Amino acid sequence: MPILYMNGYGFIRFVLIAAISWIALLETSMAADSKKPVRLSNPPVSKTKKKVDEMLARTRAGYYTKRPVKNRRDNKAANTRVLQDCGSSCALTPLPVTLVTFTGKRLDARQIQLDWTTTSEVNNDHFVIERTLNPAEGFQTAGSVKGQGNASANVSYQFTDPNQETSYTYYRLKQVDLDGGFTYSRIIAIKGYSQELTINAYPNPGTGKELAFIVSGTVKKESISIRIYDQRGNSIYQNTKYSLPENQLITLPGVATQPGSYYIQISAKQQQASNSFIITR
Repeated sequence: MPILYMNGYGFIRFVLIAAISWIALLETSMAADSKKPVRLSNPPVSKTKKKVDEMLARTRAGYYTKRPVKNRRDNKAANTRVLQDCGSSCALTPLPVTLVTFTGKRLDARQIQLDWTTTSEVNNDHFVIERTLNPAEGFQTAGSVKGQGNASANVSYQFTDPNQETSYTYYRLKQVDLDGGFTYSRIIAIKGYSQELTINAYPNPGTGKELAFIVSGTVKKESISIRIYDQRGNSIYQNTKYSLPENQLITLPGVATQPGSYYIQISAKQQQASNSFIITR
């Protein structure tokens, strides 16, 4: 077999011809592949598209079903029919009790009135009224009021709390559902009874037989402390547990019988009041 010999120039020429042939073959193969159809995988369906499809489905016939409404009087199917939405996204979520107002005011030295109004109620069982003198120490139950259960119109409630505090009292509502769930309202503060304690003799001047004193600024039937002094400063009467009557009138006939000037001092719930009076005979 003859042996072929190539010089350096011939070898380079051979390599170039081989490279050009390989490139031409590659281009022909790529052109053939480009004519074949390419199959792409289906893109994932987005949540937005699902919602759009569901909304479009609602416009098609048969999506809604008709359900007859029972007549409560004769228990027969009424002519009226309602549309019942069969879509899962249309399931109604019960709204919580909507509290639009919650206020309070002191009626007198013994009572505080609380008022509140709801604009809608769903499964509302009752309200618990809670109070405290210091919110940091927790609340105590003052009472409860039955709820309407379900209501779509304004409903007004009222609660009167016996309260004789001289400092602020803090209130809140605990709304309790039929299933036992509950929520709290905002906290409101009601000022304590702080009318100034006063005492006046009547008549003044007067006689020892008709001696009486009118008290204001304290609670009816409350125990007060009374001290009476003569013009020399001597104590002529003392009672640390005098029960104030309904008319808040203190009658002490025969206590001061000698003509002259006298001085009376009373105290109740960390308040004090004093005044002078004159006995003529």
